[in-house]
Amino acid sequence: MRWKGILLLVILIGIAVALSFLLTDRWLEKQFESVGAAIVGAKVEIDDFDFSIFGLHMRWDSLQVTNPNNTMKNIITSGRTDFDLELAPLLQKKFIVENIQMTNVTSGTDRTTDGKIEKKVKTKSEPNILTKTIDRLQADVAAAPAWQLDELSQKVNVDSILKFLNITSPAKIDSLQNDLRATYGHWDSTFAAVRWEQDFRYLESRVRAINPAELHTLDGLQSAYTTLTQVSDKVDSLETFVTETRQDLTDDLGATTTKIGMVDDWIKDDYQNALQQAKLPSINKESIARFIFGDKVVGQATEILSLVNTIRSYSEKFKSDKPKKEKPPRFKGQTIYFVKQRSLPSFWIKNIELSGHTTRGLQIGGQLQHLVSNQKIINEATNFNIQGRRGDGANLSFLGEFNYLTETPAEKFSLNMGGMALRDVKLSNSPLLPNALEKGTGDLAITLDV
Repeated sequence: MRWKGILLLVILIGIAVALSFLLTDRWLEKQFESVGAAIVGAKVEIDDFDFSIFGLHMRWDSLQVTNPNNTMKNIITSGRTDFDLELAPLLQKKFIVENIQMTNVTSGTDRTTDGKIEKKVKTKSEPNILTKTIDRLQADVAAAPAWQLDELSQKVNVDSILKFLNITSPAKIDSLQNDLRATYGHWDSTFAAVRWEQDFRYLESRVRAINPAELHTLDGLQSAYTTLTQVSDKVDSLETFVTETRQDLTDDLGATTTKIGMVDDWIKDDYQNALQQAKLPSINKESIARFIFGDKVVGQATEILSLVNTIRSYSEKFKSDKPKKEKPPRFKGQTIYFVKQRSLPSFWIKNIELSGHTTRGLQIGGQLQHLVSNQKIINEATNFNIQGRRGDGANLSFLGEFNYLTETPAEKFSLNMGGMALRDVKLSNSPLLPNALEKGTGDLAITLDV
C-alpha cells in the first residue's frame, strides 16, 4: 500500500508545481489590479507582487490606489505588505485572511501619470439620502447672503424679524405627521384584525374532513367536492385579500414617500423667503461660523459623506438578491444529524495592521478590523483605529465604525487633533479673516454619525 501513498504524494506535488507555473506573479498582479480598478473606478497599481503557493503567502512592495475624483493624486499608497491566505476556506472559494501587515501607508500623494480609466456609461440612479444631504449642505453655503461690513454695527431685533418671515413649514410638517398617523393607524387596525392561524386551521380541518374511504360512492364524491369547493373559495378569498392589501399598502407607501420628499422643498422655500425679506443675517456664533468656515466644513463633510456613500455601494455589491430555493417536503424516513459547519463570508480580512505617515509629517499606526463582504454572517461591524504623533507634539486620533448589521446602515466617526501648528494655515476665503494665520496651535474634535 505504500506505493499508492507515494503516488498520491507525487500527484499532489505535480499539481502544486503546475499551479505555480500557471499562477505566475505577473498574472496574479494584473488580476488584483483589474479587480481593484473595477471597484475603485480608477487605476490600482501593484509593484513586485509575489505569491508562494506553498503556504499561500502573498506580498507586494508598493501599492497605489488612484483617487477617482482627482486622478492625478492617490487616495492611498502603501509600501511592503504581507499576508497569508487560509487554505480550507479557499477550497470553498472563500477569501479569508487572518492578518495583513501594511507599512509606509500614506494618502493624498501626487501621481506621475494620470490614473483615469475609461468607464462604461451607467444609467444615472436616483439620489439617495447621502447625496441629498451633500447637495443640501452645498446649497445652504451657496445661498448664504453677502455680509455688508458697514451694516454690522446696526442692532438686529431678532423677534421683529421672525414676525414677518412667515415660516410655514412647521405647520405643514405637523399636518403631514397627522396624515401619516391616520394612514398607518388604519394599517395597524387592518393587520390586527387578520386571523391567519384561524383561517389556516379552518382549511386544515376541511381537508382532513375528506375521507378517502368514502370516495367510491356518489355521495362521498359529492361531499368531497363540496368540501374542496369551500377550501377553494376560502383560498381565493385569502388571495384576493393579500393582493388588494399589497396594492393598497404599496400605493400608501408611494404617496408617503412623495409627501416626505416635499419637506425639503418646504424648508428651502422658507429659507429663501427669509433671505429675501431679511437684509442682514442673524448675528450669532452659528451664523458667523457658517459664513466664515462654511466652505471648508461643507467640503470636509462632503468628502466624508462621499466616502461613506462609496463604501455603502461597495458593500451592496456583495449582497445577493436571489430568493432562497424552496426545499421539497420531506417524506418519512430516518433523520441523520451531521455536524454543522461554521458559515463563512466569501471575503473576510480579519485584521489589518498599518503604519505610515501623513503629508503633514505625522507618524501614524493603527488597525482596521473585520473588512468583510457580509457582516451579518460574522456578527461584527467593520471598525478602525488610527493614532498619529509628530515630533512637535501634534497628535491625531481617528476612530470609526461601519455597521451594516441591521436594515439601516450606520457609520460613526470620531476625529481628535491636538497641538496642530497653525502657521500659514488659511482658514477661509472670507474677507473677514486674514489670508493666513501667522502663528499659534489649535485643537480639533469632530464626531459624525451618519
